[in-house]
Amino acid sequence: MKVQTIQTGTGKRYIVLDNNYKVIEPVLKYLKYLDSLEKSPYTLKTYAHFLKIFCEYLEEKRLTVYSIFDAKQGVIEILVDYIGWLKGSNTQSNIKAFQRNRKTRSNATINNMMVAVQGMYTFLANNKEIPKVEFYREKMKTITSYKGFLHETTKKSTIRENILKLKTVQDESYEFITREQYNSLFRACNNRRDKLIIALMFECGLRIGEVIGLHIEDCKPQDGSIYIRHRDNLPNDARVKNHSEGVAFMPDYVISLLIDYLTEDILNISNDMLFVNLYRGNIGEAIKVNTVEDLFKRLSLKSGIKVHPHMLRHGFATERKKSGMDMISLKELLRHDQIQSTMIYTHVTNEEKRDMAIEFYESKQESAEYMKRFTQGVSG
Repeated sequence: MKVQTIQTGTGKRYIVLDNNYKVIEPVLKYLKYLDSLEKSPYTLKTYAHFLKIFCEYLEEKRLTVYSIFDAKQGVIEILVDYIGWLKGSNTQSNIKAFQRNRKTRSNATINNMMVAVQGMYTFLANNKEIPKVEFYREKMKTITSYKGFLHETTKKSTIRENILKLKTVQDESYEFITREQYNSLFRACNNRRDKLIIALMFECGLRIGEVIGLHIEDCKPQDGSIYIRHRDNLPNDARVKNHSEGVAFMPDYVISLLIDYLTEDILNISNDMLFVNLYRGNIGEAIKVNTVEDLFKRLSLKSGIKVHPHMLRHGFATERKKSGMDMISLKELLRHDQIQSTMIYTHVTNEEKRDMAIEFYESKQESAEYMKRFTQGVSG
């Protein structure tokens, strides 16, 4: 099976082909649906690859997207088996996941892959093509705070829990870099363009698609503002996620870097896009996602810091949260639609846990020494 890129009138799209080079129709329908919701090309490509892997699993079990409803196993049981397959070991069969020189998938990665699968089946059920599959169950909400004596008389609240979601440690699904690490990455860059790319991610919180989608007209050095605008059909397939348009502001050193880049590096380039190929490939063409991903691979090797682009945006948010910024303000800076998306930054990092532990035990030590002196004074 393979993911095939196709060129349409509105840009690149993706389809999944089986081993006979035939389009897998339910996957195609779901990807078209996501496209109608204006999901980014990167999201469409990622989902296509996730669903290809799922279809490979189904083929090994001699099933299809539709035929799992006729199998002896229930649908949920098959999907649980698929999760085990993704981990590298099956719970119900002798099938072993084929893994060539790759690390074991984390629970966070598997959860992301299952979002695509569950989304497809929910779409097909809403389209009346398959029976509805219930992926959620009602669960009593855990209350960890103090319970008053009238607690039992109050109305109980419930939450919807995804029965296929794996548990993840907080630091597994939320990775970020510190300012010290950012400084190392910045120094490891070979040119102004690359420095400006990572600076906009870390200092302004821009996503990779927002950075490569910037136009020169979006940059206002006079007041340090950068405008994030939604545009369709860009030549490099960049798109602002969920129409999260807005404005970000650059610190002085980034403004200076931008001015130098505009006046010295791309002054004679005929392209409205801000970031273009300058050193290899088609000079003057807008850079693509893979250009930035390759940059981060080089920076990881050169600096010794394992990093991917979104860790810089997480670093931007974490630094502001640790400085005391409230969640509502942080939500606005990140241009999140829902506050739930911002809440991942409320967790306590391992570094913070260590600092709190040290502070606690140091205070205990001071108290112990004081009590020792006090008791000695009394006994004397």
